[in-house]
Amino acid sequence: MGWIRLDDRFAEHRKITAISDGELRVHVNAMCFTARQQDPLITPGALRILGATRKQVNHLVDVGLWDAHDDGWV
Repeated sequence: MGWIRLDDRFAEHRKITAISDGELRVHVNAMCFTARQQDPLITPGALRILGATRKQVNHLVDVGLWDAHDDGWV
């Protein structure tokens, strides 16, 4: 079982306040997913598992929470 740790001011960070509730859910799901997989890469195939749309992912990249890579996102 993997674990993630969040700072108690996580929800107040400027990158987090810039996203929607749905995007926040995707981001937290992705943190849990990558901790469980022990791999930071989120592949396009994993988006369905995370409940993510490409529009949400693009916004997470735009605000600087995710980085785009050739094989997916970190």
